[in-house]
Amino acid sequence: MNVTLALIWVSGIVIKVDALRVAKAVWKLGAGRSKADEPIDHKVGIRLLHVEGEKVNIGEGLMEVHHNSSELPADVCKQLEEAIDISENGDAIVQSLIIDIITV
Repeated sequence: MNVTLALIWVSGIVIKVDALRVAKAVWKLGAGRSKADEPIDHKVGIRLLHVEGEKVNIGEGLMEVHHNSSELPADVCKQLEEAIDISENGDAIVQSLIIDIITV
C-alpha cells in the first residue's frame, strides 16, 4: 500500500470540492467496480485534509491518496486536481454547510 500526499498548488481558500470527481478518481484506483463480479480494493481511498472554506497555502497537503500502484497514475492526479477549486483572492464566497436551523 502506498500513500501519496497531494500538495496545494496555489494559496487561497478552498471554495469547492467536487465529490463525484473525487469518487471517480478513487474508483479508477480500485475502490469501486463496474460489474458485480469485480473485486473491490478496500485499502484504496482518499483522506481530505482541508474542506470548503478553509484557507490553504502552497505546499500544504490537500489530500492523502491511498493506492496500490507504485506511482499515482497521471490521469488520476489530473482528475483530483480538477475536483478542487481554490480561490486565490480572499473574497471568495463559500456556501455554508448549514442551510437553516430549525428550533422547536
